[in-house]
Amino acid sequence: EITDTIEKIKDVRRVEKARAVTQLIVGTFIPGSFDVSEIPEEGFIDEILEEFQFKFPELHHVLVEERNRHMTAALKQLQKEDPGQDIVAFVGAAHQKAIQEEVDGFEIEESEPEEEEEMSEAKGLQRFE
Repeated sequence: EITDTIEKIKDVRRVEKARAVTQLIVGTFIPGSFDVSEIPEEGFIDEILEEFQFKFPELHHVLVEERNRHMTAALKQLQKEDPGQDIVAFVGAAHQKAIQEEVDGFEIEESEPEEEEEMSEAKGLQRFE
């Protein structure tokens, strides 16, 4: 929940928030190799996340680690509620790798095809293959 994240950001030390805002402003006006119109390479994202964690550990914890856990828990809950169904999730590039690693570890509970058909009909869902 975004409101939870905002509340937790309020608890981050002011010095860390001020340093992060300053770096963001400076980075905006100094030309670099980052093109916001394209998704960066995974290695570049890893480097940025590592630097972010080093320079701003509290913000990294709130904005990356806790958000990853929250989104992963939501995906696990969806899978639990509707096993065997495909789930599509759109996440930011900084979250994709960690969430994918967690999702790959899900134990998917497959139901029998007849059960799936009955469940889909009961919920008014269609299964596309």
